[in-house]
Amino acid sequence: YLESYPGSPKDCQSDMQVQSALGAKMPAAFAVARVGVEYLEKKIAVVRMNNPRANQLDSDFLQEMNHTLDVLEKDEEVDGIVLTSALPKVFSAGLDLNEILDAEEAPLKKYFGSFQDLARRLYTTRLLTIASVNGTAPAGGTVLALACDYRIGADNPKFTLGLREAAIGLVPPLWLRQLTIDTVGRRNAEWDLQLGMMYTPQEARTRGYLDAIMPEANMLDSAVYAAMQGLRTPNESRVAIKMHHRHALAALINAGSIDDFWETVRQPYTQNAVRQLLSGLRKSKPEEKK
Repeated sequence: YLESYPGSPKDCQSDMQVQSALGAKMPAAFAVARVGVEYLEKKIAVVRMNNPRANQLDSDFLQEMNHTLDVLEKDEEVDGIVLTSALPKVFSAGLDLNEILDAEEAPLKKYFGSFQDLARRLYTTRLLTIASVNGTAPAGGTVLALACDYRIGADNPKFTLGLREAAIGLVPPLWLRQLTIDTVGRRNAEWDLQLGMMYTPQEARTRGYLDAIMPEANMLDSAVYAAMQGLRTPNESRVAIKMHHRHALAALINAGSIDDFWETVRQPYTQNAVRQLLSGLRKSKPEEKK
């Protein structure tokens, strides 16, 4: 896609002037630092996830992300967004496993419902959405990217992404299985979901999870450039075609798989796998600081 137009992604940089931050428009109660938004020219906004806990999708952060989409979708001066991370090396660590471990039914269903809402919102928004995956994105982090219209990855083999739910005993819901099939094909989706495969950006590009690979230093410029080119198409026709292609899967997300998710999470093998993974993450933190 980026190669379909003359010039370099960097060409858009001179047209970009930050107009305001979303915090100035939002209610004071939502003036938090975990979701930063910059308004650019050409009706584009850059949304930076900034949850210090590796952009884990905890309950509060999901609410902040959903609220951010509320504001942007209602803003007539915004037609496209670039979703990226303000943190080094990580796009999003996905679901917060602490909300899954030893969870009770009602809170767990509410939590997963919020995650489904965010995925559905990204997938069906009128906004043109470009994911600038500038770090590692396991499981739910990859879901956020897949829900966007176009995905750019960093040219860094140290980063990985993929749907690794099976590795911790989780069964991806029907809508996520179908989204994966639509993105990478049935055979690749079946294999990757069964084994919880993770890929480097280059591998993910070959597999179909990413649409382009760019040097880290050029990723934001490239994403904004892609949004600018995408918005050359009249919004009315672009959105109508998008909804036509996505209404069936959107209906699956609306129907939800919350009960199935609860049945999976409550199984002893899932809880044991989550507990072991959390224990390993806690033990690795001192080493990461050195």
